Amino acid sequence: LATAMVYSCKKYCGIECLTSLHENALEAQSRFEKHALYQPLRRNISFINDNFLEYDFSDGMLIFINATALMGDIWTEICRKLHLLALGAIVITTTKSLKSPDFSVIFTTKLQMSWGVVDTYIHRRNESVPPQA
Repeated sequence: LATAMVYSCKKYCGIECLTSLHENALEAQSRFEKHALYQPLRRNISFINDNFLEYDFSDGMLIFINATALMGDIWTEICRKLHLLALGAIVITTTKSLKSPDFSVIFTTKLQMSWGVVDTYIHRRNESVPPQA
């Protein structure tokens, strides 16, 4: 919802595996629907309660991943899927930086989350490394 208020995109999609967080997103969307700003965007915003890895997000140009609890094979698979993003795509991660020659960290900061302060990284898909299927 925050992205929709700031950036003009064809679609906005939130994918969350934890049902309680997915329900929080739906509640926020319900509150957002009362604002006139939302009306032209509502058909382009969706929330999915499922595993991020089950979806093709290779057409995404701005991806946010709360990576705090992601590790091992799951983190490896996410990084593999990120390799398919278009050149110039932006990936924002919390806690972990992408360890891939496909991406450069263009900005780092610390963000206050409900559980504490976390390192946050903004990466850009390198122009010199074309995506491969």
